Amino acid sequence: TPLRRMFFRTLVQSLLPGLQMIYSLNVHEMKITITLLLLLLMSDIVALAQDAKIITELNGPYLGQKPPGMIPEIFAEGIISTSAMENNIVFADDGREIYIERTDSAHKGLFLYRWSESGWQEPVRIEFIDDGGQAHPTYNAHIRTLVTMRRSKAATQPSNPELSIRKREGCNWSTSKLVAQGMQGCITDNGVIYTTIIDFSRKFFGHIARFIPDGDGYKGPEFLPAIINHPDFSTELPTVAPDESFMIF
Repeated sequence: TPLRRMFFRTLVQSLLPGLQMIYSLNVHEMKITITLLLLLLMSDIVALAQDAKIITELNGPYLGQKPPGMIPEIFAEGIISTSAMENNIVFADDGREIYIERTDSAHKGLFLYRWSESGWQEPVRIEFIDDGGQAHPTYNAHIRTLVTMRRSKAATQPSNPELSIRKREGCNWSTSKLVAQGMQGCITDNGVIYTTIIDFSRKFFGHIARFIPDGDGYKGPEFLPAIINHPDFSTELPTVAPDESFMIF
């Protein structure tokens, strides 16, 4: 029930700061407790979606919408594309889940549409409980990885936002891992993250850079050559093909 999930969410949030200390005690019973709490944490988003009402007239992946072909069309007008400001739509689970940022006078945040056995559900606002942020999501279905952005927590400000990744694990998402800095990230099949690095000394002048997997972490930023990063104008928000064969910016 919603009250039960609210209780467990509050419990997990209160215990997260002490998890590292509990691990260090190396006590078998405590490890079991941590495992149960993490399972509750990972299942929270899906459980929230299961309470949503059904949009009965819609069925099939991608909200039952037909591909537009070579002529662009507004996607799911009145459902996804509304009078609110919407951006950064993400399709996951072979089109059975849709994540989108939405901002209007009544709503602000990341919303999930989910296709169940009964049909598409009305959107629910979701929040990842970890500290990886959820702004400007992008997703690579081949490696089942979600990239999100959060405001920088660096001591020196202004500073570039921070990028985190989450792995898709069954019907849930893993805990976020901070991997890079930049304004919105796009991840390739090889795990390379392309993003925009803002030069605050030039009034938010941006250049495209990439972060390359290196062991358990990432190295970078590695700025793209001048054919992309022209010295006289800002280059921003790259969308890169999964195989890095082309880029739109």
